[in-house]
Amino acid sequence: MGGEVAKSFEDSVEAFLLRKVTVIINKEELDNLGDNPKVVLASMASLEVGFSHDIFVDMANEEKNCALY
Repeated sequence: MGGEVAKSFEDSVEAFLLRKVTVIINKEELDNLGDNPKVVLASMASLEVGFSHDIFVDMANEEKNCALY
């Protein structure tokens, strides 16, 4: 990306600032968010093992949840 293009993003509307996003790193932090609706973003690699995998398995078992690829 050229410098002018990058600069135009800096000066434009703040479309990529995610003020309502919370980064969590463990199950306890997820549980502390309560029963409010959530969106989980994870890469395919992170879904193979670890915390993202555990969240996916737990959420996939509930009919009210939806997984998008």
